[in-house]
Amino acid sequence: YAVHVATGTVSDLTDAFANNAQIGVVDAMWSSPSAAQLVIQPRSVNPDLYRASLNISGSIVKVNTIESEALTSNSTYRDPDWGFATKVTNYDAIGSYAFNLSDVNGTIATGDYGSKYYIVDPQSGQEIYNRVPGVYGVRDVTLSHDGSNIYFMGKGDSDAQFELYGCETLLCNDLTKLTSFKTFGAGNADASPVNDTIVMQAVPEDSSIANIYTVEGTAVTRISGDETLAVPGADDPTETWGDTYPAYSPDGSKIAYARDSKDTQGPNTSQQASIVVMDSDGSGKRVIWSEDVGGSSNAISHVCWSSDGAFVLFIRGYHDDKEKVYAVNVATGTVSDLTGAFASGAGGLPNGMWSNPKTLGIVYAPIDVNPDLYKVSLERVNGDQLSVSSIVKLTTEHHYRDPDWI
Repeated sequence: YAVHVATGTVSDLTDAFANNAQIGVVDAMWSSPSAAQLVIQPRSVNPDLYRASLNISGSIVKVNTIESEALTSNSTYRDPDWGFATKVTNYDAIGSYAFNLSDVNGTIATGDYGSKYYIVDPQSGQEIYNRVPGVYGVRDVTLSHDGSNIYFMGKGDSDAQFELYGCETLLCNDLTKLTSFKTFGAGNADASPVNDTIVMQAVPEDSSIANIYTVEGTAVTRISGDETLAVPGADDPTETWGDTYPAYSPDGSKIAYARDSKDTQGPNTSQQASIVVMDSDGSGKRVIWSEDVGGSSNAISHVCWSSDGAFVLFIRGYHDDKEKVYAVNVATGTVSDLTGAFASGAGGLPNGMWSNPKTLGIVYAPIDVNPDLYKVSLERVNGDQLSVSSIVKLTTEHHYRDPDWI
């Protein structure tokens, strides 16, 4: 039953659930505080959870729809609570399956390259997920600074290429397409930790070279791409041949990114792979690391910051025995080579990695067709260097892609 508090009018919802193949008899139910929805636990030995939407007209309540696909898939959920989340880093997601996380652990959000995104507890590996209506290829997931909104790259039916989408984190309400680049190469979105700005890479329509952009609402601003930069060890200034993998610093004041570049006096081939740090508005660009790559492209990937803002971490090379994992001290330029620790660790060399903004650590996906995620703890050594202290397997579901850790 649903009873209208003011009038006492009773709405009988029994038949709507009884006639539904997924539900039948309702064992328990809990309401959403932000929408006319219920999460339903059917009477079963190991019940999954289902979501039902309600139609409320005056004092009368009717069941509008019951989703045919279960909200969960592990058959272990009991007595959930559906609560507001002003910060995803500290909320009850679903009762005993709750992410009551400390600031040290944070929260991981990730996509599956399908139509779902996941919120994952990095301590236990438990998850909840949401389907994104009308969008597929969900990847490059990133959470807003307060955890209330989630952003991701995806393709709608009318999209020629991947675009940036956003919606409310827990229910995916108010799904909005935020960009219309219409060209390949858009991706690697990262949300600012202090405001509602997203940084990402994209290729403008009049070019074949990726630049860095900021997105605030639907306002898109290019902040890299047309400048020459001095590179330590290079004879001449260099101009970009692609700016990629942007990442905000933990305090939101800086952005680090990877740059493939060519000598302004040389042939049209990539000569230098560099890490550039700039202010969040695109000013003050400075190369903190560079290496001659001899004409290869895609030399750097998965740029991220240490939680104290002192180091930029990245992968040098791509899926071969020459791959390296480096951490560069932003102030001194000192390089820590972490390759050996990954190569000999539980997951092997990384395919991608993403930093924990709360403590010194990263989550990474190994080179694998269906990678799990591994949690890596880091420690500072010799003043201006980093080392790996432990690597622990975090997940077992084989569907995580491009996570963000807030």
